[in-house]
Amino acid sequence: MQQTTGRSSGQTTPRTKRQKDVTDVKRISRILPILAIGVAALALGWVQLKESRSAPPPPVEGGALASSSASIRMLLERFLQALHEGDEAKLRQMALNKLEFKMYVWPHLPSSRPGTNLSADYVWEQMQPRTRAGFHRTFQDHGGRRYQLEGWSFKKGEKDYGGFVIHGDARISVFEENGEKRTLNLFGSVIEREGEFKIYSYVR
Repeated sequence: MQQTTGRSSGQTTPRTKRQKDVTDVKRISRILPILAIGVAALALGWVQLKESRSAPPPPVEGGALASSSASIRMLLERFLQALHEGDEAKLRQMALNKLEFKMYVWPHLPSSRPGTNLSADYVWEQMQPRTRAGFHRTFQDHGGRRYQLEGWSFKKGEKDYGGFVIHGDARISVFEENGEKRTLNLFGSVIEREGEFKIYSYVR
């Protein structure tokens, strides 16, 4: 009977198994840091994506209109966020102020023409009682509530005054937290000037 030496290829000696286990451990130890970096990168990306979705867009920097926005959508998103936070100061800053009215609006209004005997200061002050009343009503009725912007429209359309455009009588479509859709009249109009957007006034 022929005697054979060695072992078949299908058998594994304890020593060979130990060598294989060591090799596997080394391979895994090399892969683990790469996997850890990948998981960390994915986690960071998710956090940044989540923050970018939840954070309102920033105001325009260096623009002529203080705390303006680069689009109507950005303006409304910032507005709804400030309304949810109950931030009265931010809400007021998003609206046209007296200096901006005198510099950029008044010279283009028909009431500024010679012979009307009207001044920018007078017209501005005449607007303020209704503006304050409109702001107070919006803040009292909607401050602290969370709305998700769905869309918007302007019942009076657009009117070009030469130096600026007024988008008149705003209607904002939103979703409430329970998913119900509503259309709200939260302020009056939006002013657009050289790519900047602000609330013209809270007069409704």
